[in-house]
Amino acid sequence: MSNHPMSNHPIVGSPPATARRAHTGGCHHVGDPSPAIAQVVTRTARLRLESGNRARRIAQVVTRAMRVVGEVVEGVER
Repeated sequence: MSNHPMSNHPIVGSPPATARRAHTGGCHHVGDPSPAIAQVVTRTARLRLESGNRARRIAQVVTRAMRVVGEVVEGVER
């Protein structure tokens, strides 16, 4: 019973706006990603000591991910 009005109301209201709001709400913790990024960075630093090539590849992926996170945060702030 509760499923029917829930699914009906927001979708009929305005799909793009509600979808965007739901997305930013779900990803709101992305606004403060520093602890997670710090963990990843320390992990890559340790790996760099172990093996240069692999860590370098991982570091590239991390920087790319950080760039994407930054874009997402900017989009949420706007």
